[in-house]
Amino acid sequence: MSSAVIIALEPGDEPLLIRSLLEAQGVDVQLRRIGKPSAVMTAFNFNGGSTDLAVIAGHGDKEGFIMPEMARGIDSLDLVGNRLRATDLAGTDVDASTVISTACGTGTDAFAAAFLAAGAVWYIAPEDYPDGAAIAPILSGLIHSVFGRARSWPDAVAAANTLVAPDNRFRLWRKT
Repeated sequence: MSSAVIIALEPGDEPLLIRSLLEAQGVDVQLRRIGKPSAVMTAFNFNGGSTDLAVIAGHGDKEGFIMPEMARGIDSLDLVGNRLRATDLAGTDVDASTVISTACGTGTDAFAAAFLAAGAVWYIAPEDYPDGAAIAPILSGLIHSVFGRARSWPDAVAAANTLVAPDNRFRLWRKT
């Protein structure tokens, strides 16, 4: 059975939608609601072992993943501007073969390099700043293609991108 971890960076319904989409395809899912930034670094595993997929559900911008504001000293990871940047991921162990980010602005070579260096084989993220309503069809297409139809990630991304306008598309990187 396939497994997935959903890393929810903030409250909201998107992680629940992702969980439902994965479970509908028979994937065993764990939902992790992140309370502080350093918890992201240890969330990429399934019951202490590797997983097929990790989905980071949250918001982002050109600076990185937007994290909840915290008083200084609450967390060991001191973020600049409450943003988790690609450089902050150094030393993270990603026990997931594929990482998908739904956060705007995280579809960059820097984030791809960080996740691939940390252990992922595939990284998928928005090319730019997609309309929030485009996330559901993209993820539904990806999840159904890979877990329901046994398609490859490149084929799944290409097919899912046909479901949305060009400015809402996701990009794929592969470890070489």
